[in-house]
Amino acid sequence: MYYKILSDQYINESNIIKQHIKKLNIERKKQQSENLRLIYRIKTLYDMYLDLKHTAEYLQMKSEVMIKHEKQNAVIR
Repeated sequence: MYYKILSDQYINESNIIKQHIKKLNIERKKQQSENLRLIYRIKTLYDMYLDLKHTAEYLQMKSEVMIKHEKQNAVIR
């Protein structure tokens, strides 16, 4: 069950970062010139978003495997 809680937390954090990236992209499109710092910031945040998202997916999978394993052990006993 702990994996599911962690997965949900990682998903929430990734969604927060995703929303922030959207705001920064809107800001970037409004600017006339290329702002390299802003682009770098967006790329860095996107990397963080992907790390959180993939970790959440792994934790979700692990949670499902653990639940299935617990059910199988309960049937055996």
